Parts: sequence; structure tokens; C-alpha cells
Amino acid sequence: MQGYFGYELRFLTTIFRAKPLRVFDYLTKAVWTIALLWREKPDIAWVQVAPIFAAQAAIIYKTLFQRDLILIADCHNSAFTPPWSKLPFAVSTLNKMSLLLAHNEDVAKEACAAGLRSDIMHVLETRPARLAAEAAAPAEKNAEPVILFPCSFRPDEPVQSLLDAARAMPEARFQITGDVQRMNADGAMSDLPANVTHEGYVSVKKFNDLLQRCDLVVGLTVRNNTQLSVANEAAGAGKPMVISDTETLRALFGKGAVFVDSTDPESIRQGCRYALEHKEDLARDVCQLRDWRENRWTGQAEGLKARLPH
Repeated sequence: MQGYFGYELRFLTTIFRAKPLRVFDYLTKAVWTIALLWREKPDIAWVQVAPIFAAQAAIIYKTLFQRDLILIADCHNSAFTPPWSKLPFAVSTLNKMSLLLAHNEDVAKEACAAGLRSDIMHVLETRPARLAAEAAAPAEKNAEPVILFPCSFRPDEPVQSLLDAARAMPEARFQITGDVQRMNADGAMSDLPANVTHEGYVSVKKFNDLLQRCDLVVGLTVRNNTQLSVANEAAGAGKPMVISDTETLRALFGKGAVFVDSTDPESIRQGCRYALEHKEDLARDVCQLRDWRENRWTGQAEGLKARLPH
């Protein structure tokens, strides 16, 4: 998005990581946000939410110092769901933005039903990932099938179901990426099957390498409207997918994917085996999907540009 819309990216680093001190971290970032806007005085500011506090800080700045500022909230799905949506003034803050970006149609509809303004809502799906040229080189043939499961270890990801499916597929090797601390938080990673390895939180280069060298990518969620970033990454790499059988994912990734019941290890196992047996056909389909999604995203992005002042 940055290259397409030409904005300058500013990332405010976390200072206080301990939960009891998290409120001070948000307050500090809110002050930094106001100071940054004061110093730069942009015509248009993009704010990523959740958390909601950056948007609140931007509204305060606009109200006090720059009433003609165009504010765009790039909303992750969590911005429209508890706990963030239940915070005081969360809905009213978002409704004061110039535009709200939702990542798919289902999320946009649910957000509007919850009180968000439909006239400022715009759907901009996630663009298929673009791998660096060196990462897009043909992968070496694996001695055994390699299945990659990029994971954030959020409550909606049925990690245990994946591990049970892997235990029933000793002929394949499963690689899991994600934050090590979150991996161990619920104990799910304490008793890994012999054919499962966890790579930890990896760099972009390392992740691209894992993505390019795997045979298959798995993405699982129990939430119906989740878009799954990993599916966009798999599409960008031209990799077959095994993903959750939801209406949202079927609408977005209808080619190159095998859909499974996220909570049923046997369904996941059967889906993985089918995808491995038909990976050449699925890879061809997912490349067609990538082109379709790129064109779709471009149309949505052009629609967003048309709503901005020239």
C-alpha cells in the first residue's frame, strides 16, 4: 500500500511491554502521534487501528489544530470487535474519521451493523504478497513434503487441531512460525509431534525462504470473517493452500485452495494429503488466483484514490 499510495510510513515502537504498564505505552504513543502530526502537518494521515488510541490522538490533533486534515483509519478486523470496539468512545472516534478501510466485505457489513458509518466505509482487501526476486527462485525438491503453518497464536487459531493432524501424517514435515512466547503460553507447543518444528519469530527474508521452499501452506481460523494474511502470502508465492472452510475465505480464495474444518484434525489431515497429491494443479490455480486478486485490489485502490482530494 505504501508504494501505491505514496505515504511515508512511521512506526512508533513499544516502550512498555508488561501488561500492567501497557496503558502508559498507549499514552506515550498518543502524545508522539500528536507531536508527529504537529511537526509534519500532512494533508492526509493514515492511522492503523487497533489499538484505537492512535485514531483518538489523531482526532484530538485535527480538532485542535488542523480541521481540514483528512484522516484514514486502516482497520484490522479486531478494531470492530471486542475488546477494542467496546472501549469508551471507540465507535464515535472511528465515525469521526474521513474514511474507514475494512479488509473484506463481510467485516464491513458487520462493522456498519455495529454502528459504524457506511458512507465513510471502503473495502480494501489485502494485496497478494510480492516476494523479492531472490525469494521467488524455484525451490529445491524436498526429500519429504514440507507443510508451512505461519501462526500468530491468537485465540482464533486452532493450533492443537493442526498438531493432531500432523501427528497423523508422519510422512510429512510441518514447520510452524510465530512468537515463541505465545507458542508456549497455552502449553500447546510443549509436546510437539516428531515431525513438527517451530521456527520461532523469523525475519522477512527467512519467512520468504521458508515460504518458497515449502510444498504447501496451511492457514486456520475459527472466525468466519477473518481474511488470513497467510493466504495472501501463499498466493504471492504461488503455493497451494489448505485453509479454513468459511464463506469469507471461499469468496476470496476460491482457487488453489483446499477447504477444511479447522476444528477437525482428520479434515485437516485429509485436506493436506489431497493438496500434496494435487499440488501441481493447485499451484497453477493459485497463480491464476493471484492475478485475479491483484486486479481486484487495484480496482478497490483506484476507488479509494477517487475518494481522496486531488
